[in-house]
Parts: sequence; structure tokens; C-alpha cells
Amino acid sequence: MDKHVGIYRDENSLKEGCRTIGDLKTRLENGVVEDKDHVYNTELVAALELDFMLDVAETMPYSAILRHESRGAHYRTDYTKRDDTNFLNTPWHTRPQVPQGSITFPSR
Repeated sequence: MDKHVGIYRDENSLKEGCRTIGDLKTRLENGVVEDKDHVYNTELVAALELDFMLDVAETMPYSAILRHESRGAHYRTDYTKRDDTNFLNTPWHTRPQVPQGSITFPSR
């Protein structure tokens, strides 16, 4: 992650990071958990945690490729300026609009 998706990034290094993480996910899919115990199976827990960590790690370079600007700790060497017009928002997560007065709290 430090090599390809560090603080200083460019599109080529981010794409290489995507490929590397994809390769690691493929290796994990082909891996085998040899411990078959149903209680305190730390090998299974470690494999599941690694799978989750790779999912999170994969979101970072893919999201960074979509952002064609530099902002805060996200510094693109190929896009050195902020672009408030196109990126001063959070398009991936929106809060649903709730009509005023529609939320009630029951009395105890």
C-alpha cells in the first residue's frame, strides 16, 4: 500500500496497486484453511480478517483513481490542484431525506 497507494500518488501507481491487491485476493481465494476445528479456529479468523482487510484496501486505489484532484492527504502528482467544482461533495454516500415531523419518539 505504501508503494502504490501512498500519500504521493499518480494514476499508474494506483492502477498497479489495484492489480497487486487483486492478485492478493486471488491468492487468498485459492488458499486453504487447514485447521478444521469449530472452536477457537484462529487460522479461519485470520483468513476472514485478511479477506476483509483486502476488501477495504481495494476501495482505496479504486476511489483514488476516480478523484482527479489533490485534497488533504490525497495528493495526486498528476493532478496537483483542488477541483472544488467537481469534487467538493461526497457522491458515494447520501443521507435519505426524511420529511420533517415524520420521526417520533415513543414515551416511556
